[in-house]
Amino acid sequence: MGSLVFSRALQWVFAISISVKECRAGYGSPWAIPFYLFLHSAPWLIFGMVFLAINEFSAPHEPWWPLFFAGVGIAFIYQGLIVLRYTRRLRPNNSFKPKPLRGSA
Repeated sequence: MGSLVFSRALQWVFAISISVKECRAGYGSPWAIPFYLFLHSAPWLIFGMVFLAINEFSAPHEPWWPLFFAGVGIAFIYQGLIVLRYTRRLRPNNSFKPKPLRGSA
């Protein structure tokens, strides 16, 4: 469940950012942003998980519910670390400074 929520939320963030960039560039529709904000599956999945957590933990619950939400949290954190590691590999290394050629200043 955590991987489903994470992948949908990541896709939602990228869809919104691409839509905003297209709109600023002048070739995207400004109506796409509200559609992405409210009709994408990610906000509804997040809302459902929050509602389920509030509903379960506001009253006496089964002992396995905390383990379920801990698993969701651990999956979310684990996949976040994987995405961060992958994006760091794609960044250019700006600390590289080539050595000057022989005979030049």
